[in-house]
Amino acid sequence: MNFRLFLLGIFAGVIFLNSCNDEFNSVGMGMKPDTDGNSTRTDTFQIVASTISANDYIYARTIYGLLGNISDDLYGDFKADYLSEFYCPENFSFDSADPIKAREGLNPIDSAKIYIYYNSWVGDSIAPMTLNVYEVSKPLEKNYYTDIDPADYYDPSDLLGSVTYTPRNYNLTDSAWNAIITGSNSMPSVSLRLPDEFGQQFYEDTKNHPEYFKNQTTFNEYFKGIYVTNSENSKGNILNIYETAIIFFFEKEGTTTDSNGEDSVYVYTAGQVFTPTLEVIQMNRFKNNIDFDRLEQESKGESVFVKSPAGLYTQLNIPTATEGLIDKIEGRTINNLFFNIKLKPEQEWEYALTPPPYLLLLPKDSLYIHFEKNRLADSSVQSYLGTYAASSRSYDFGNIANLVSVQMNSDRDKDIEMVLVPVDVITDSSYGTVTDIVPSVALTAAEIRIDGDLMEFHITSSKFVEDE
Repeated sequence: MNFRLFLLGIFAGVIFLNSCNDEFNSVGMGMKPDTDGNSTRTDTFQIVASTISANDYIYARTIYGLLGNISDDLYGDFKADYLSEFYCPENFSFDSADPIKAREGLNPIDSAKIYIYYNSWVGDSIAPMTLNVYEVSKPLEKNYYTDIDPADYYDPSDLLGSVTYTPRNYNLTDSAWNAIITGSNSMPSVSLRLPDEFGQQFYEDTKNHPEYFKNQTTFNEYFKGIYVTNSENSKGNILNIYETAIIFFFEKEGTTTDSNGEDSVYVYTAGQVFTPTLEVIQMNRFKNNIDFDRLEQESKGESVFVKSPAGLYTQLNIPTATEGLIDKIEGRTINNLFFNIKLKPEQEWEYALTPPPYLLLLPKDSLYIHFEKNRLADSSVQSYLGTYAASSRSYDFGNIANLVSVQMNSDRDKDIEMVLVPVDVITDSSYGTVTDIVPSVALTAAEIRIDGDLMEFHITSSKFVEDE
């Protein structure tokens, strides 16, 4: 957890608990004498909440992704796959690697493989999935939104290979598997051997056409990337992808020294690795098939929903115009408007989705520009971060009074429209400070309670009154 956010959350909570009772009395005014010239008042209003579709559409500039297909009892089907370019060093060649066969004028590439590394998964660990990898035939675009159509970039006839896998690799013994998932320098993967001619042609082109490997632009024209997906009949789990790699294997010589100080030469297998980086393009595709009828039956008018990635948002309408909230506080200073939400219990089935660790509250009309501009949570841009508290099944966003203040001075004839978006929070590993907030690519969901008075909120304002 971000330690600074944690301390801020505690500090905000202490202020809240010591300044309000259950009826949201005036904040910080109870100890002041009646003659101090301030008139404090609390107005109550109702926020209107609704569930809206994200339309498979989030900004995801990342080298991470999801792969798989899963069906949820409440939320329906979800499928994820991706297309990716690969980073190539300038003027790349295999010469510096010194493969043995290359010295003899032979093609040194023994094999080439694609490795899909993943750090976790959601769903059934033993459900078999078929991985299909295609070579991309059309240059990828700098489009980091997730509603892409992969069919625009590849030809189904350009299949590089297929393999069947399960998230828990049963080709490994329990001890070998545990060593991988608990080791600090290891990670489970799905591997696919590419056709021999793929690796051999790649090497020949580095020798015969060095201009293809001059820079990233020329390399992208030569090798446009891959499309990684699952067959249509594969369903049961989603992998959280950490990295995708293409590795070309060849033999090298090494030298070792024995106890007598004598050197000897041995032969070992080495590999040249190509991976995506932020300098190249990875396009993630998320496709939700949400059962809205099921959601409506489940909610019974007492809840709304969020789901990531690119699934559902909660829209919140603050009635600054329709209920005359601004008119009520005209000429007054807004002190506090504390906002928090509570969740219903999780679904009771084995693979039920868990709540997102963070929700971001932000204006609906800045939903996409906020992430394109890499903005953080900041009241100056009317965005507020809520962290999930498992003990109370709630999110606390603190004091959001600035929303109303801004609306009073900008567009007082409209209600405030906000959305709750599941996000991932990225922190600096050395200092723990928040460096980025991005739409979540994790598979999460939550049902937000709107029953009873849970959407009833209280705004405290004050006004200086001159003595007569």
